[in-house]
Amino acid sequence: MVTGDPEYFRRTSRTRGTQCGCICTDFEKTEIRFYFEFYKDALNQELEAFLMAFKLKKSSVSG
Repeated sequence: MVTGDPEYFRRTSRTRGTQCGCICTDFEKTEIRFYFEFYKDALNQELEAFLMAFKLKKSSVSG
């Protein structure tokens, strides 16, 4: 939770497991989504660079 009300809720579903959340304002919701997308994109860039380095290393060892 970023800021705001510390009240939590839990929802359980057989197909999705347990989801946790919080009660927050629209601004906080937007902020959380922004940070999530930012870090998700950064992770994808790092993963792409890692896989490229792995492929280069593998091809130099085998060739």
